[in-house]
Order: sequence, then C-alpha cells, then structure tokens
Amino acid sequence: MKKTTLILGAAVAILTMTSASAQTLAKDSIQINKFLKEADKGKTIPRIFTISDPQKVAVISAYIDAKDKLAKDAEAKDKAMRESRPGVRYIKGDKTAMGEVMATLKSMDEDKIEELLNQMSRDFEDTKPVALDPEVTNALFALVQDETFEARAVQFLGYNDVAGSIPVFEKRLLSGQSVDADRLFYWIADDGPHPDAIDFVVKTYNRDPKFFEDASWTPGSLFDYMEKAPEADKAKILNITYDYLDKNFPHGMVPERETDSLNTGSQYLEFYKIASQYGQREKMRPTLQKVIKIHNERSAKKDRMSEDEIDQALDMLYIKQVDPAKQRTLILAMFITPEMFFDGLDDLNNLPNLANDPDLLGKAFTLFPLSDARNEKERFVQSLKRLSADDFKKYAANVKQEAFRKELLDLYVINTRTAAQHGDYLKSLGLTDKAITEADIAAYKNENPYEEEANNIYSALDMAGIHVNFDTEADEIPVPYGDLLDKFSKASHGKFGPFKRYVQTRYDKKKELYDYRFMVICNNKCFVVVPEDTGDWYDLAAFSQLLDALKAEVRMPEQFVPVTTGDQTAWYIFGQPDKVEELTKTYKLSVDTGENEE
Repeated sequence: MKKTTLILGAAVAILTMTSASAQTLAKDSIQINKFLKEADKGKTIPRIFTISDPQKVAVISAYIDAKDKLAKDAEAKDKAMRESRPGVRYIKGDKTAMGEVMATLKSMDEDKIEELLNQMSRDFEDTKPVALDPEVTNALFALVQDETFEARAVQFLGYNDVAGSIPVFEKRLLSGQSVDADRLFYWIADDGPHPDAIDFVVKTYNRDPKFFEDASWTPGSLFDYMEKAPEADKAKILNITYDYLDKNFPHGMVPERETDSLNTGSQYLEFYKIASQYGQREKMRPTLQKVIKIHNERSAKKDRMSEDEIDQALDMLYIKQVDPAKQRTLILAMFITPEMFFDGLDDLNNLPNLANDPDLLGKAFTLFPLSDARNEKERFVQSLKRLSADDFKKYAANVKQEAFRKELLDLYVINTRTAAQHGDYLKSLGLTDKAITEADIAAYKNENPYEEEANNIYSALDMAGIHVNFDTEADEIPVPYGDLLDKFSKASHGKFGPFKRYVQTRYDKKKELYDYRFMVICNNKCFVVVPEDTGDWYDLAAFSQLLDALKAEVRMPEQFVPVTTGDQTAWYIFGQPDKVEELTKTYKLSVDTGENEE
C-alpha cells in the first residue's frame, strides 16, 4: 500500500509540474507576443527588427530554453519508444526480441508485419546488407509465397540485400504464381545475369503482348540488365524490344500544338533506350521513320526531314556500326551543329579507333561553340580531361579567342586536381587549417555513396567543412529556419553562433498562410525576422537580412559568400571575403550578387 501511494504521489507531482510548466509557457508566450507587437513597426514582408531591452530579452531567452528542453525531452521519449520496438531491438543485436519478431511474422496481421518490416529496414544512406537469423529469413521467404504479403516481403528482402533472397525471388517468378512479377524481376535483374528469368519475361510477353502494361518497371530493369547481360540474353531482349516498339508506337498521334511533347509512355521510352544503345541500325529504321513522320506532320515544311536525313540520323544513333571512314564524317557533322556538339564529343570518346585522332581532337577545340555558360565549358573540359596536360594545351591552341582559350586551360587544371590537392589549395589560402586526408575522402564517400565524383571543389569544400549547401525547397511546412541557421553556425566552426533560436508560427485559416516570427538571441539582443510564407520554400531574402544583421553584431571578418549554382540549390562558402574571392576566381565560380532576384 505504501509503495502504491508513493508511485501515485510521484505521478501527481510530475503531472503538476508539467501543468505548471505549460501554464508558465503560455503566460510567457502572451508576454512575448506583446514584446513583438511593440517592437515591430514595419509593414513590408520580409522585414527584420530588434528587441534590445535586457529584461525582455531575458524573458524570450528563458522561453526559448524551455521550448528547447520540451523538444529535446519529446525527442528523447520518441527515440526511446522507437528503440524499444522489437524490430529495432532485433536489428541492433538484441536476441531477446526474436520471439516477438517471429510471432509477428507468423501472425499474418498485415499492419503488424508492415510496421515490423519498417522497424527492421536499413536507412537510405546505409549500403551494408541487413543480416538476419535463418529463422527470420525463412519466415520472410514464406511470406514471399503468400499473395497478400508478397510485394512487401520482396521489397524488404531486396532493398535490404538479405542473403539468399534472389533464388527465392526467381523460383517465385518462374512458378507463374506471383502477383508482383514486376517487383521480383526488378531485384533479379539488379543482381546480374539470370537467363531463366529473361526467358520467363520473353515468353510471357510473347504470350501476352500487354504484359508490360502491368509490369511497368520491367522495361527499365531490362535496360539496366543489358549492361551485364550475356550475348544470348541481349539477343532475346532486343527481339522483344523491336517487336514492342513496332506494335506499341502511337500511330497518327500528333500533339495539338507544336510545343506539346510526344507522350509515348515510360515503357516505350525504356525500350527505345534499349534499342538506341544496344540495337541494330536497320532494325530501328521502321521505328525512326515513324518518329520522323510525326515530326514532319507537326513541323513547318523547311524543318521536315528527308529519307537521306533519316539515314544520317540512324548513322549517328548507331555510329559504332558504321564504317570507320564514315564515323569521322559523322562526328564532324555533329561538331558543326551546336545542339549536337556534345553528342559528337561523347561518340569521339567512346570510339577507341578515333578517341585520340589528332585531327578530330583539334576540330573539337576549334568548333566548340563559344558560350558564357559555365556548365558547358565544364562539360567540355570534363569530357577531355583524359588528355595529358601537354596534349590538352596543344589542342587548345586551336581556339582563336585568347580569353576563351585561357579559361579552358584554367578549367583543365582545376578539374584534374584530386580532392587532396583541392584541400591543399584551400589551406594555402587560409580558408582552412587542415589538409584533406585519405581518411576524409573515405569518410566522404561512405557518407555519400551515390556521389559519383569526389575530386571536385564542391566535395573538397564539404570535406573541409567550410560551406553551406541546401535545397531552397525545404520540403517541410512550416519551413525549418532554425535548422538552416544551425548549418551556417556549424560551417563557421564556432565563429558564428550557435545561437538560441525559435521559430514561432501561427496559421491564418482565412489567408491560408503561416505567419512566421523567427527569433534569434545574439549579444543580449533578440533579432526577429518576418519571412514571407512561400509554401515549403525558404524566403532567402528574409534569411539574408537575418544573416547580415547577425554578422554585423558578432563583427567577424569572415562572410558567407553565396555562389551561383544554376538550379534550386544554394551554396555559401565561409571565409574572409578576399580569400573567398581568390577561390572563386581560381575556380571560375560565379558569386551570386542577388541582382536577378525579383
């Protein structure tokens, strides 16, 4: 009885404290809103204002502390709850969870099994296969045979690369009993050569020409499979490819307006990719003629293509199948057509007999269209950085415009540097005090498994930790301005924050908009920025106002310099302006002055 009384007493005390805390926060919130209203004299959005009264700032600071504690407590509670779940415990090595895991897998309860598999699944960035005990694996293999659970079990086993799954998938596929052959074949094709699975797809299509209407992933899986397919499998895939392209072409379909695109469906486009990359020239003539027919029907007379032009288009599409003497002519024809220049360059790099041809390499430099676009010059240099420094310089001499030639040579130098060399340059400028080591590079590649290139300045800045990179579309509402500010603080290595910050939001049902007040404490002042509600996009104009105000307040010599990206991502480099300017000049990076903002 005494023990029960103590427990009840503790519970009442906790509830009383929680209630009192909530009441205090509510009162503080009312008081803070009064402070904000008194200090905010502006009408325009975005805008920024400051509260300097020490007592008011102290109230706001304490309120932010309390809110942070509540958030951390809630996060800790959620984490503890997540980690207490049987699937999470099991994957982390807690064998006592095995009984619950097996009971759930055998329960045939859809919701419980779905939840368990979510708990056991690896994170997107993790590439290590998930290891399971034989009993668990076999229970999942049994679910593959059940039409109710097949799709979910196959997805879990395939996504998590569970050992022994592919033979089970292939047996289920070949049985003809699958209710999700599309998903099974996706993982089978991803694994490598599986001739029996290819025979199944071919036979199924020949028996039912509408097979790919339901199996919409399979054409894309076939395209990926072609890269590693044995010649016999390639021939079988190409046969159904030609047949599908011929029978499923949208005959007579002409868009109503010239600007409309020709919608042929994802399956058709995947088969077209197979045919164009791996097919035979003459086998594709009928399909290309149909494409040209539609092009001619919707084009002005002067833009229509003749049979000779169809032949040339086929030759360009299948340049590897053309006589070597004609290959040279075709590449030159692409070089002199600006919109096809890079197609010609790609073909040159992929034809071993011509890749190092002095005349064609010289022509590539001579005929490269003059452009102010950084990405096009980068693409040109990336395509030819395989050349030695001496050869690149020799061929660059064909470029008549001196400034353009110098820019290409400079781009060659920086595009052939290793990550470590980029790091050495950053260190020599004084932007960082540490070199980029092999361990840094290995860690970067491990954290970014889908990043194709680590030897560029952007990756080096990431490894050095002196940049901020984010998508300007947060994909989250309300927009997390506080998290964004934390990224800038982290890149400064303690010179800019971290700051106490809190985003107050109020949803206006009538206007269907969020009303934001982003409060940041710095040097006993509270800076408040009022951004515009732009959906799930950051209001960068408002955020820039805040950055400028905070930078002026902390009086640091470094700045966050924005770099033009050409897309919806934002890049900022942290450092002293003169040093960042030297970096941007060396690497031909364009500083975003904001002049084009509306």
